[in-house]
Amino acid sequence: MTMRRLLALLLGAIVLAALPAQASPSRVPPWAEAMLHQYLWAGAGIGVAGAIIDGDRPPILFAYGNARRDVEGWHRFTIDTVTALGSVTKIFTTNLLAQDVADGRLSLSDRLGSFADRLGSLQPMTRQVTLRQLADFTGGFPSLAPLCLVSSVPGCLPDSRPPPSLYGAADFAAYFRGTVPFDTGSGQPATTLPTAYAYSDYSLGLLGLLLAGGDRPLANGDLGRWHRRIERQLTGPLGMERTFLKVPRAVANRSEGYVTALATATVTGGAVTAVRLASRGSAYTQPPRVKVVGGGGSGARAAATLDGQGRIASIAVTAGGSGYIAPAVLRLTGGGSSQTADLQAVIRDGRLVAVLVVDGGKGYLRAPTLRIRGGRLASGRDATGIAHIANGSVIGVTLTDGGAGYVRPLAVRVEPGEAAPAVIPIWAPAGALSSTARDMAILAAAAAGRPRAGDLRIPKRIRDAFALAGRPYACLADDPALADCPAGATRAGLAWNVSPADRARGVPKVMNKDGDLTGIATHVAVMPEAGLGVVVLLNSEIVDPATGKPVPMAARIADSLLYGLWLRR
Repeated sequence: MTMRRLLALLLGAIVLAALPAQASPSRVPPWAEAMLHQYLWAGAGIGVAGAIIDGDRPPILFAYGNARRDVEGWHRFTIDTVTALGSVTKIFTTNLLAQDVADGRLSLSDRLGSFADRLGSLQPMTRQVTLRQLADFTGGFPSLAPLCLVSSVPGCLPDSRPPPSLYGAADFAAYFRGTVPFDTGSGQPATTLPTAYAYSDYSLGLLGLLLAGGDRPLANGDLGRWHRRIERQLTGPLGMERTFLKVPRAVANRSEGYVTALATATVTGGAVTAVRLASRGSAYTQPPRVKVVGGGGSGARAAATLDGQGRIASIAVTAGGSGYIAPAVLRLTGGGSSQTADLQAVIRDGRLVAVLVVDGGKGYLRAPTLRIRGGRLASGRDATGIAHIANGSVIGVTLTDGGAGYVRPLAVRVEPGEAAPAVIPIWAPAGALSSTARDMAILAAAAAGRPRAGDLRIPKRIRDAFALAGRPYACLADDPALADCPAGATRAGLAWNVSPADRARGVPKVMNKDGDLTGIATHVAVMPEAGLGVVVLLNSEIVDPATGKPVPMAARIADSLLYGLWLRR
């Protein structure tokens, strides 16, 4: 069974959250609420908060689940809980860049060689890298400098995310003086610019420090100067009062991040016969409690063992129970795809109410046929629906019949371990701001080009800067040239990913940006032409044990919500 299918089955098991929502007077659409609840049902996440932008109406805010755990127990997630944004910070930095470009202070074609007073003497090819290439990730720089064995080597990292006291601006500048752009395709030093797209925290971190201004060598104080510009030109005018670089100690309503374990159950003859891990979690000091829920049955029990490194090694079934039904399976056939999409059923009150796109697949030439089987009582009725595609991928499903008799899907809940520590590194402009669902709703409305967010007027200067940052500048391919970019392929904006409009099917352009830190996953997705936007903030992270990489859960939820809103118009 593939990782995608494991996640699809697991996520199909999520229906109702344990805690009620903190929401705005405009109610979250029931299908969207069910999609959000499903994330928490099986312990796939700890908490979720965010916002829905629909035109100039007041943003719809939501929060479910828990934010953090301490000696007093769990604290609820609210729309004002401060949560780390991870790499969503990058769209703050590129908005500032776009404002400077609009003012004539800077040009996207300005080269690093023109910042010699800040960086010192650079290698010839490094001098040629432009601000645009820093922002659209075609400058040939990695996300992390290579580790070294001798701590005195300029640019050496003591660990993957050190604080400025251990790795500061002087070290950062030394790294850029000693490195050259690399081509990710060949793995060799680049001979031309721009290089192939290569996502880079260092690239955006350097850009932010340069935006701090001045003519002195790069210094740790540039972090504060960058943040003060963000406050003066972006978060201040937008009234984002609970968006911070360093969260004040007085702010008690904050979340912490958790790397959660995920598991899925196998049903044979109505009994749970096996549990398979889809993510091992982390920071466990003792075996966590495991609970089998849903599936229409009862009596199943399971127990976890640890691997000696704070992760779950296995989960064994200690009692199979009886009367269990495996979750519904959604299958797509036809459409001419090169990679089949994975979809997950969202169930509420015995019916399918929505479909979450776990993976949109690739290469669809036409909409595939959808079949929905299982997950219900024999006396029930299969749901039916129509899949929709854009740019060769499935973007959502319109349900024509929600069916009947669906049981609350089977899930295996695993308690989380300890919270992950948070560190602000010198490249903080690439990923260290924290904010709330309420604040991020305003930012998303601005990025969607809306002149208002409820009663708040959004300055045209900020909206125009998001529009400039959201233009396509490079192709996410070995050849970054837009002229050669395959139809439908994702483009790079200034930190944004841009899914181009599929005019043949009437689907507008989407700008999106995800963020992740250890234990945190966030996503902002906007459809400016339709005036739609979605923010999702998760205080938990799922790691694929096969690759060691985070699973983009926030992106999957946000994109499914965004396209779901658009398809229902």
